Amino acid sequence: MFINFSNHPSANWEAKQLEAASVYGTVVDIPFPAIPPEADNEALRLLSDTYYQHIEKLLHTAKESSVIHLTGEPTFSFILVKRLLQNGYKVVASTSYRQTIEIGNQKTSVFHFIQFRAYQL
Repeated sequence: MFINFSNHPSANWEAKQLEAASVYGTVVDIPFPAIPPEADNEALRLLSDTYYQHIEKLLHTAKESSVIHLTGEPTFSFILVKRLLQNGYKVVASTSYRQTIEIGNQKTSVFHFIQFRAYQL
């Protein structure tokens, strides 16, 4: 199972990224929560507990090797990534090449997936 815990639903991914994720089996999306900028560390810890439990339940139902793709608000992500790694789970982030197109006052970024990179403690 490949758990995509990010603001980027797998339905919008390039074929290359979907292929890399599917090596782990079924891709399951968990939408990343909106983290209020006013949230303190205790609020982030409590929120990370909720998502950790949700992710752990999903992983216990998986019959294949599993990985968690986790990208989002940095401090919340750090708390959750650290906990997942300490409990033996594989956690990755996606790397990409950004192509920026500027037309007048508008700037558009297009991201091209390169690989999944494992988090390490």
